Amino acid sequence: METTKVAVVGACVTRDCFNRSFVPFYRENFECVSTVWQSSFISLVSPPTKVADQELAGRLNDKQLAYLKEDIEKEHIRKLVAQKPDYIILDLYADTHYGTCLINGTPVTCNPNSLMKTNFYKLNKDNLTASNLLNSPEQFSKVKDAFYRFIELMQHSLPNARVILHLFEFTDAYINKKGESIKFEGSKYAYIEKANTLLNKFYAEVLKEREITTIDMRDRYYLGDEGYPFGLEPYHFERQYQLDFISKFSLICHKDKLSSGK
Repeated sequence: METTKVAVVGACVTRDCFNRSFVPFYRENFECVSTVWQSSFISLVSPPTKVADQELAGRLNDKQLAYLKEDIEKEHIRKLVAQKPDYIILDLYADTHYGTCLINGTPVTCNPNSLMKTNFYKLNKDNLTASNLLNSPEQFSKVKDAFYRFIELMQHSLPNARVILHLFEFTDAYINKKGESIKFEGSKYAYIEKANTLLNKFYAEVLKEREITTIDMRDRYYLGDEGYPFGLEPYHFERQYQLDFISKFSLICHKDKLSSGK
């Protein structure tokens, strides 16, 4: 049976739904052909720039370096389009949590998992201040404009692909290894309520202004997971989250196939 080709433009909250560690059977129906990893929409639709390879040396693995260079040189969209996915699933994690800084006048995602590990960032960090939804009120309209531009670009480049927005929230509690529900506490997690308020405002505005297919995961309360392979965070959910996401996505695909007569 032919699998459905999926591109993810987002972070682990979406990408891990297409990971056999969380959904062992997902490859029976889906193939994740492209991942634009943790890139801000503002960066995605901005002009390319360059940073010398030697300046990007640092505490990065090969995959982190590759994603960083794609973000700086804006190669990720070209690579995504070349894969001709059937569905492109988006989330707002990077614009909420990371945001952008300017390199040679061009917005680049200020990602702590890549850019901020480089010698370039270490030498220039005083001039690489990040602006994101959490710390910069004027960023909201910029992110929304970039989000619309990205969708329009996808509709032009891949007219047969369906764009889907993943509506998620950060959770305020997690399951510990004893099976107990524990609240996220301390300054590290002070952002959760504000982030969810901003995300829900963003969702409400874009859904009022555009017709966008969504996978809405806000209709159930999910906990984080202390045993999550990539660490305990308010966006690393219990396994039921990924299973429910795939179920909702499968329903969209099924309805599309029925309507197209395939």
